[in-house]
Amino acid sequence: MKFIDLQNMYIKREKNPRKIDEQVAKEIIFDYLQITNRKSLNVKSNSYVEALMLEYLNVKGTKKEEILLNLFKQYKMNYQASVREGIYHLLSKVDERDEKINPRNWPGIISVERKKNKYILDTQIGKIEVYKATKIIKSPVLERPLSGYCYQRTYEYLKENPEYSAIISYLPNFFYGGMYHAYLKKDNCVFDIASNAYYKDMESANKVLNGEIVETLSLKEVRRRERILNRTIEKIPKDCGLLNVGLYYEIKNKR
Repeated sequence: MKFIDLQNMYIKREKNPRKIDEQVAKEIIFDYLQITNRKSLNVKSNSYVEALMLEYLNVKGTKKEEILLNLFKQYKMNYQASVREGIYHLLSKVDERDEKINPRNWPGIISVERKKNKYILDTQIGKIEVYKATKIIKSPVLERPLSGYCYQRTYEYLKENPEYSAIISYLPNFFYGGMYHAYLKKDNCVFDIASNAYYKDMESANKVLNGEIVETLSLKEVRRRERILNRTIEKIPKDCGLLNVGLYYEIKNKR
């Protein structure tokens, strides 16, 4: 197996589906503008999906919200993906927070109640209880950037806390396909470190992170498989080791 095989799997399973996901969002925006007799949205983004979510926040509580909700239903929006994104915005660290987003108004989130460091959410996919990790866990890993670093931070925290397992999963996008994601698990607790989210019960975690499990690995297994990859594949990048491990064994398991 060569590194290009890992790249092709990534393109097939994440990059290409993301393009289709964006295209569906573009179609929804077109329909929405036609229905509301407008030429463009009042928000700007390089992503059609993000622009659509920002528009929803802008029209929350108006007739246009109902139009968008009907379009979401028509195009079969995955509310698991939406709620997962809303939780990310709700729990993000101050220096990673997008101030123009009110996560309490996010699509799929009905209400949010806070009890100290615990958040109780009523959502389209059910009741969810989640904790803000940086408030209940002390670790130098959490002092680093979290957003967009699920593979790196999961591996780093696993090295500090080998009693956890690393989960490499494939989670659904908003409208089409899915994306790879890494998080941690110990007993009935799930730590989605890139989202700064800690779930103390599997019922809540499974609602948000209910996807295809590619691999569940101990620290020892991750290191062993990394050694195999480094011996097997030349010039393999080291910055996304968990993703490389997941891609490698997904290819092997499907052969």
